[in-house]
Amino acid sequence: MVIIDSLIASNYTNCKIMSSSYGVAMQFIFGVRDDIRNSLHFWNESKIVYVAGHNIIDYNIEERTQRFYPPMEGSTVISAITMSAKRNLVAFAESQRTRGAIISIYDKNQRKRRCLISTNSNANNISAMAFSTDKDERYLLILYGPPATSLLYWCWNSPNHKGTLSLKHPVESSKCSFNPLDGNLCVLTGKKTFLLIQIEPTNDNVRESFSLKVLSDKVNAEAEHSHNYTSHCWTADGVLVVSTDQGEILALNSAGGLIGMVNIHKRIDSLEPMYSALIPVSYTHLRAHETSLHLVCRLLLEKKKKKKK
Repeated sequence: MVIIDSLIASNYTNCKIMSSSYGVAMQFIFGVRDDIRNSLHFWNESKIVYVAGHNIIDYNIEERTQRFYPPMEGSTVISAITMSAKRNLVAFAESQRTRGAIISIYDKNQRKRRCLISTNSNANNISAMAFSTDKDERYLLILYGPPATSLLYWCWNSPNHKGTLSLKHPVESSKCSFNPLDGNLCVLTGKKTFLLIQIEPTNDNVRESFSLKVLSDKVNAEAEHSHNYTSHCWTADGVLVVSTDQGEILALNSAGGLIGMVNIHKRIDSLEPMYSALIPVSYTHLRAHETSLHLVCRLLLEKKKKKKK
């Protein structure tokens, strides 16, 4: 649902000026896309960015106002969105019939498009993306699909990608991310998929290039659990938290080894065992946005400081 107001068209709305003096601009859009994974991100405590229809919306929770990032002309669908760890860059992927997949990167402070990536690939859709965790956040991990068949490592201010990993089998319902403590280590999870990937520079004197090597293709755990991984996130101290379709939450080290596991479905009536099972993690805030199909949760994770006696 869209509320339209007669305003001068701004740079942040997808509209056409009808005359030299007046135009039609979107004022407010209701709804959210539930077919895009991880489609809601927080700029800060009062602002969020998400996808609704064919629009990227910047919403101020306190003021209840919206601004819009314009989609590319000729794009058919927005397929993925991601935000950098420092929360100053947002990237969203679109599909075009003539140019394939296109990625736009916007700066939070300037509210201008910093970069436009045309992947020039036969794949017309991107299912997941992730910014690197290095100081400049200049690399982008790009997963084609669905179903996903290849993973690209791209310097987003460069015209060419720097490395490629061809997947052995197509991946469905996937997510990729970087280790916050090691920018050369990333993870890919999805339906029957867990890949721990090492990114290494290659000996190429002509141009910057990298190789993507799979370190592990499974969770190193003796305990039985579902292999349909629905999502994951990293804690500030490098612990990987992975969830499954059976309500299991796994805490893993950087090598994919199991630290602790808890089943939410079995322990929903008692929260105390959860905290004892996941000792390295302390959940301090929880925000949720619920649709008919998905529950998107934002967890602010921080290590508890021990009081000195």
